[in-house]
Amino acid sequence: MTPPSPRHDFPVRASKDIYTGAVMALRSDEVEMPGGRLAVREILEHPGASRSPRSTRTTG
Repeated sequence: MTPPSPRHDFPVRASKDIYTGAVMALRSDEVEMPGGRLAVREILEHPGASRSPRSTRTTG
C-alpha cells in the first residue's frame, strides 16, 4: 500500500465568489505558491452526495 501524499497548504491571498447556487458554489482563489509566485485556483464546493438504497428486484 502506498503511503498518502503529504498535504500542501498554500496561503490564500484573495478569493472571489463566481457562482453560488442551491447545490454548488464556485470560487476563484489566488494562492501563493512555494517561491512566492501567485497562482489562481478554481474551487468547486458542494455538500456531497447522498446514496439511495439499492433497488431490490425480484425476477419471475
